[in-house]
Amino acid sequence: MIQDASFEHTQARRGVRGPAWRFELAESLQPQSPFSRQARRLLQQYDVHVQHAHTYFNLGRRGADGCRQAREKFPTIAAAEKLNQDRALCAQTKVLVLGDCPLPEVAERLQIDEQVVEVWEKLFFDIREAREAIGWIFAHIIRAEQNSGNGSLAARFKLAHLGGPAGARALLDAESRVPLTAAEQLFDRSLKLHLRFDEAVTAPFCSGRDKFRFLNNSLKLKLAEQCLEVEKQKLAARCDDALRKHELAKLRLVAAADRRRGQVEERARKAQQRNQQQQEIAAAREEQRRLRGEALLAEQQAARARAAASPLAQLTWSSATPTQTDTPLADRETQERQWVDERDFVSGSDGNMFDEEEKYDAPIELEVAIA
Repeated sequence: MIQDASFEHTQARRGVRGPAWRFELAESLQPQSPFSRQARRLLQQYDVHVQHAHTYFNLGRRGADGCRQAREKFPTIAAAEKLNQDRALCAQTKVLVLGDCPLPEVAERLQIDEQVVEVWEKLFFDIREAREAIGWIFAHIIRAEQNSGNGSLAARFKLAHLGGPAGARALLDAESRVPLTAAEQLFDRSLKLHLRFDEAVTAPFCSGRDKFRFLNNSLKLKLAEQCLEVEKQKLAARCDDALRKHELAKLRLVAAADRRRGQVEERARKAQQRNQQQQEIAAAREEQRRLRGEALLAEQQAARARAAASPLAQLTWSSATPTQTDTPLADRETQERQWVDERDFVSGSDGNMFDEEEKYDAPIELEVAIA
């Protein structure tokens, strides 16, 4: 970053001249011809920012055409000078730099080109490497604003330097945003009250009117502190109430979840019971069908056994002739005709060989055979 001058030389110049030491040095150098050997030898002992600023000022001293050439040749220096002349934007940039916010964050927050912010820091507010020098910061930045009558800006610089990046961001947020919650509103009021208190404490007493103004400001600050304390208590009460409601809502959600879980489990249990009952009913029906089948089979077997054991089952036409129950209907008719023929042949012409009892037995045997 520093090319020709040594670090100790730069630190010495910064300590003596202040944060804008490069700008003041480049402006204080006598205008020389850029082609002269003395001018080149003089500029070689400074860094590139001083050299460019010196050339920029030399061109600006040549009138309107020189100013136009300077802006065209060094647009970043021209933009940095314009930024330094904008008091509101310059104050915000100083707050962020005092808070040691990163350069990209500063450029993004303020909608400024990053290179312009870097050149502005080098020429007008070179303090990043000297933030730990609290006495130097207070002497060249904070006290300078207090002596110029800008105690509010001095209090903001002090808070940004002591609070770091978080303090600088909170300070700019409190000045630019509209608080949407009670906590943000309370925090912004507390921060602004602290700035007013610091401004009142550091205000110089030059006359009796200043003392009266300090007394008036102190009373206003005490009243504001009391109001702020009341607001804090109200906010704490609202937070406690909101916390209780939140816990109650959580308990209700847990109870509802347990209730839904119980309902689901109850439905599942009932469905399982129904399935089990249906399975038991189906098994009982199947068992009944099996028992009925077995009983019917046993009954059929018993009937066959009784039929086989009956004397009627022993009646047959002959030993060589198969039973009529085992022959088809046509064969049965043929056998009946053969039986009638045999009976007629055995009885002879008169047909009296059968006694009265045999006359009645033959039709019975025929009926049994047919059955």
